[in-house]
Amino acid sequence: MADLTQELAGEGIRLRSYRLGNHKLPCPRCSVTRKKKTEPCLSVTVFDDRAKWDCHHCGWTGGVGGNDFHPCHRKEVRMFNRPARVENPQRPDKLLAWFASRGISAATVERMGIYRSRQWFPQIEAEADCIAFPYEWAGVLRNVKYRDATKNFRQEKQPEPVLYNADAIEPGKDLIFVEGEMDVLAMIEAELPNVVSLPNGAPDKPEQSDKRYEPLATHAAELEAAGRILIATDMDGPGELLAQELARRLGKDRCWRVRFPTAGDAQTKDANECLMDHGKEVLRECVANAEPWPIDGLYSVDDFADGVWEMY
Repeated sequence: MADLTQELAGEGIRLRSYRLGNHKLPCPRCSVTRKKKTEPCLSVTVFDDRAKWDCHHCGWTGGVGGNDFHPCHRKEVRMFNRPARVENPQRPDKLLAWFASRGISAATVERMGIYRSRQWFPQIEAEADCIAFPYEWAGVLRNVKYRDATKNFRQEKQPEPVLYNADAIEPGKDLIFVEGEMDVLAMIEAELPNVVSLPNGAPDKPEQSDKRYEPLATHAAELEAAGRILIATDMDGPGELLAQELARRLGKDRCWRVRFPTAGDAQTKDANECLMDHGKEVLRECVANAEPWPIDGLYSVDDFADGVWEMY
């Protein structure tokens, strides 16, 4: 039986470690011919029983594994902190009223285990009252993210990298990716429960680090088994960067783009704003009208329409 290191080495791919999840490195096919020879353009994802790769520069894709494969046993062991559950979480009227002003019902707040807390925020170097968003997965509390009244955020120290609402990933079912916890709640409020978000939101600029996307590796098997990926990130620069990176990592051929409505010159920014300004039905329509992600080299009839009319 082949070993992971041997199979990948046969393709010219050598990883620094062979832990489960995503790895980025220069491509053995195209990097040697490029000016940016050290750019990590090859993305390699290691699963329990196989590995696959995709170069976002030259388009080289492939995989090894299957029945004649066994994983390398040199796995990187990472230690995570597990936060303690809060007994008798408090949801005062003021908290519920704030969520109601954002279109989120008390039932959804309770369903998601959200509660009031008081935490230290390094941004203001002080404690502050805040909202606690528990990150649960498979019946275990993995992380808690906190938000104060001025939109400062913090998380538990060294948490396991998981998606918010990760239990919503179901085999064969479409999965919506949004940008933050409030957008997850908005989708749930619109009766679209199969929705998740990354804990660290969207990047302000292109980045090489994989840290923001570590939860995708944690849930790699579940994400691969899901149906379509409906990307409903914010309609701004960072949101578009996040959408592009999610599509690249999850596979453009299975991704669809959700867009939010405009009213005159005003662009609805995100799912929560859509819920507040337009209501549940419009939010559901936005998801239902998602468009397939454009694939390089593939064209629709509409792409040729102008040229055809010019011939006559």
